Amino acid sequence: MNFELGSKGFEIQQQTLLKVYHKGELVRDYFADILVENEFIIEVKAVKQLDDIPFAQCLNYLRITCLKLCLLIKYNKPGVEIKRIVNGIGNY
Repeated sequence: MNFELGSKGFEIQQQTLLKVYHKGELVRDYFADILVENEFIIEVKAVKQLDDIPFAQCLNYLRITCLKLCLLIKYNKPGVEIKRIVNGIGNY
């Protein structure tokens, strides 16, 4: 996916470090799979079924970065499933 996005001219960053601070102190580091054009996040999971954890993870990433969109991509045989997660609206 990184190769395809890059070959189409998109600026991508892999395993982007996201730092969470509380009252000026570093609480935790997270890593988003792919940051595209500093505009949206792509989170990729190789699981049979998506549960609430990847959705919560994407929402946390959106809150940390103040971005509006995360594409949660689940790939597993027989196909691919894509969920669009929007910050602040709560729709999946």
